[in-house]
Amino acid sequence: MIFCSFIHLLINTFFVTILYRLLYESGYADIIDVVYTSRLKRAIKSAWIIVQEISAPFLPIYKSWRLNERHYGSLTGLCKKEAAKTLGVDVVQAW
Repeated sequence: MIFCSFIHLLINTFFVTILYRLLYESGYADIIDVVYTSRLKRAIKSAWIIVQEISAPFLPIYKSWRLNERHYGSLTGLCKKEAAKTLGVDVVQAW
């Protein structure tokens, strides 16, 4: 696993579609009446894909920076195993 933080990774629509199907099969897709997402591009795109999948483009999508992932600073892009070797397991677990 890699610390990805605020990096805008590409969204794989296949996995978002699988997420929608899981929501649908568990009965949650029918009761969605509002969507909340972070300000990250990948989160917004995921929300758009899910809204399109449930055929509900009229749903309001609220974006807030408060839902953004945590910023890892200089750890961004590092592998957790390598960071644990360099900094120690206890320090990485604290993050």
